[in-house]
Amino acid sequence: MKFISSLILSTFLLLNIPTFSQIRTVVSGKITNPKNKIVTITYWDMEQKTFTGKLNEKGVFKIVLYLKKAGSYDLNHGNERTTMYLTPNDSIYVTLDTKKFDESVKYYGKGDVQNNYLVRQFLHFENNIGSSDFDDKFNTQIAYSNEEEFVAFADSVTQLKLDFLSHNKEQLPVLFNDYLYAEIVFKNATDKINYPQLHYYLRRIKDSVVQVKEHYYDFYNQLNITNENYLASSYFTGYLSNYIYYKTETKLGRDSTSSFERIQTTKALLSGNIKEIEISGQLISMLENESADIINKYFLIAREEVKDIVLLANIDSKYKQISSLFPGNQAPNFTLRTDKGKMVSLADFKGKLVYLDFWASWCLPCMMEVTYAKILQDSFAKKDVVFLYISIDANEKDWKNAIEKKGMKGIHFNIDEQTNPVYKKYAINGIPSYFLIGKDGKIINKNAPRPSDSKVYQEIENALFVK
Repeated sequence: MKFISSLILSTFLLLNIPTFSQIRTVVSGKITNPKNKIVTITYWDMEQKTFTGKLNEKGVFKIVLYLKKAGSYDLNHGNERTTMYLTPNDSIYVTLDTKKFDESVKYYGKGDVQNNYLVRQFLHFENNIGSSDFDDKFNTQIAYSNEEEFVAFADSVTQLKLDFLSHNKEQLPVLFNDYLYAEIVFKNATDKINYPQLHYYLRRIKDSVVQVKEHYYDFYNQLNITNENYLASSYFTGYLSNYIYYKTETKLGRDSTSSFERIQTTKALLSGNIKEIEISGQLISMLENESADIINKYFLIAREEVKDIVLLANIDSKYKQISSLFPGNQAPNFTLRTDKGKMVSLADFKGKLVYLDFWASWCLPCMMEVTYAKILQDSFAKKDVVFLYISIDANEKDWKNAIEKKGMKGIHFNIDEQTNPVYKKYAINGIPSYFLIGKDGKIINKNAPRPSDSKVYQEIENALFVK
């Protein structure tokens, strides 16, 4: 109860901030058979945000949040998690027993209707499309089905979810019902968007894309994207980005479009909060993925389209963070413990070129780069290049097992991305992420090519000759 092309990342990484003021919201409750003293509530707002509460001797906790959006939040305790739906000003009490967990979760107070529905929905699908192995089954369908078979399968799963929602619709607030509908329908659309690229990718066949029939993308012209209640759904905001890509490429008749061209399309096709939030997401994406030259050329022009002060504050905060990583700026220093137990600093490698990789053992695209990384390292084994790897694995055993099992070379560190400042200093918004740092300790490229990208060899070679 993170491939990762821009299409998939947008599903859960794009900005999703309806224009609420920050309003006091309370989540409290009691945990029976607690695993530790900590309860957290996490959610995504340009980066993962965390609110923490402590259990008293009776297992009772209280967390006060100041929210500006309705939407999905995760309640975490030990290694367990349950998804909540919170609206600003909710005051909700939850009880659960860790020995049963999902079956024991109950909600009381303002917001209980929505959250008890989520529990019923989870339990209803727990042994089929909500089971622990269903994601593997779904990926198998993506990898080995033709487009007609996959669409039929995806639509059948979607219909099951819609049927369950329809049977409960009358009991649910309109805003929450619209959120659930958007989560279902726009996840289905996103799965269809991702299918052509994932079909071969999941079979580890590199650089192959299914050529689908023209009518395959008809859903882009059929789905309603004007309902602002959908903004609470990350699947909807992710879909908007894909929709704008598609419309811009179709309009211009080519497969590659610039950030500024997509913003122009957004201005023409969207309106109101939906337009401002989509442009905000595109600005964040521009900051994270474009070169400093492109950002400096278009950022301020596009920023003028956003009037909402909350969105502007987030955009400007992100600009400040990202601009510190522009070429020529000093790379943020860090001192971390290696897998061998030694404390090592980035500053220790002054005079050497540093290729820095943020990854995790559970990240399929990260692990698919390992073979290419070994070849890359061997190519520069006798030159002044150091390969540093920072894992964000929550489980240290998983991290060390991956290094040993895959025979990963280089110098390895492991951090908690929620608490370690390194993750934020490097403005990591998804993994794998690569940086090239010069011999002088200054950033050369905040979006360095992956090991599997042939361009990485020339870029490293060129950087070696920079004094």
